[in-house]
Amino acid sequence: MEAVVSQEKLLEKYLKENKKALAVKLLFDLIATHARANHFSKADALREKLFEVDPMALHEIVKSAEIIEIAKIAAVDQVHRQVWSHLYAKLTKKKRLPFITARNQPAMKPSRLFFGRVRSIRICIL
Repeated sequence: MEAVVSQEKLLEKYLKENKKALAVKLLFDLIATHARANHFSKADALREKLFEVDPMALHEIVKSAEIIEIAKIAAVDQVHRQVWSHLYAKLTKKKRLPFITARNQPAMKPSRLFFGRVRSIRICIL
């Protein structure tokens, strides 16, 4: 963790000194580090920062998105994948990932219930 903090300080230094190439490399490394540690919100935030620092660093931008996506998919437990395998088979890759990652994020306070119908599926969110 200390290494990550020192890397983030070094990143700030590179940005102040306008060393884009070094900042892009360090941002890419930080994104990969946070993605592997399942810190997806931080990895996504750093990827947004990568866009701001150098929008033309296309290789790093695309590759970092792939790294985050692979880490998110790997974070989903095997039992969940088995239970929902029929649904995942019908979804495109682009639609599958938000479903996988959103399952652990509560949409509303746990004390409230929401019942509704989506086509023929009855949904109950706790």
